[in-house]
Amino acid sequence: MDTIEQNIKRIIDQEIFTNASTMVADLSTADLSETMPNLCELLTACSVSDDWETPVRDALNDITPAGLADVCGFLGVDLKTKDGDIVGDWLAETIDHDAVDRSAVIDHIEESNQWSEVGEYLSLDPETIEALQHWLVSDWLAERLEIIGALISQDVLGFNIWGRTDCGQSLEMNSDLRKVAELVERDLQDIMGRD
Repeated sequence: MDTIEQNIKRIIDQEIFTNASTMVADLSTADLSETMPNLCELLTACSVSDDWETPVRDALNDITPAGLADVCGFLGVDLKTKDGDIVGDWLAETIDHDAVDRSAVIDHIEESNQWSEVGEYLSLDPETIEALQHWLVSDWLAERLEIIGALISQDVLGFNIWGRTDCGQSLEMNSDLRKVAELVERDLQDIMGRD
């Protein structure tokens, strides 16, 4: 078992407390608006979200080099070929679709978390992500789930509720937990000074 899988197992054993799907469903239907005015917002935050990443990735993989150059202008980055040469406006009109380095543009958007800005710039519609299960998690895990962009609400009646969007597989295979484990591994490597 490698370190990522070990981290996932430790997270499951120590940071996930219990399934809270029934509790969230019951709270969602209860009329607590007078006693807890922000409850609806908190439950929505761990239950549904806009996904800009998928439509933006799809659009950038299909867009013409000239269109990609336009997006790069919006982002303030250079469009480059796969060989590393900068693509000027004149070349963007004539260069082959497969000759531009789309991954560098996507990496920039990911690093700067500009999915929604680029999606709106391209006049795209976001996809909707819905939680299929809800789990009570530790403060430590809630903070990291928030960093990776998972559906999470902190301090809902004193609990942190994670909205799990993967279902039909074990927690060990969950994409959010894998991202958290990878984040932990990167943090440890930074501390240790290793690559």
